[in-house]
Amino acid sequence: MAALKNCPELFEDLTEVMEAYATLSYSRNMAGMIPYSEIATYAAENGIEDLREFTRYIIALEAVYHQYREAEAKIKENERKIMRGR
Repeated sequence: MAALKNCPELFEDLTEVMEAYATLSYSRNMAGMIPYSEIATYAAENGIEDLREFTRYIIALEAVYHQYREAEAKIKENERKIMRGR
């Protein structure tokens, strides 16, 4: 994938967080958020000791994800407007 060619390399200790986020992403509720209960359960089942820090990372990744989705939606809406104007 071309997009992955230029992606930054993660710090080794954050690889675990990204893998966790990828797994937890399947647990989104109807509002599109990962429930805290899912984060806590994942941490407990995977031996993550610092739940507070782990939760902060997951929440930060969620914020970035939702910002991306909002930007993507705006781009698609602008594309639709342009196509309607033709």
